[in-house]
Amino acid sequence: MPAPDEEGPGLSRDRWVGRRALKGCTDYGSAVSVFATTLNRLRTHGPLGRVWWRYGHQPR
Repeated sequence: MPAPDEEGPGLSRDRWVGRRALKGCTDYGSAVSVFATTLNRLRTHGPLGRVWWRYGHQPR
C-alpha cells in the first residue's frame, strides 16, 4: 500500500490520528475518518476494489 503524502494530511494529523488506549489498543472515537486512494489504483482495481486506505490505520 502506498504511503500517504505527509505534507497535506500531516497538517491535520491531530484530527484523524487515534489515541492510545489500554492494552496497546487505539481509540478512534474522537478521530475524523479520512480515506484516500490513487487514480492508478482506481484504474487497476475499480472503485469497489481494495483501493482505499484510512489515515491513521495500519493495512490488514
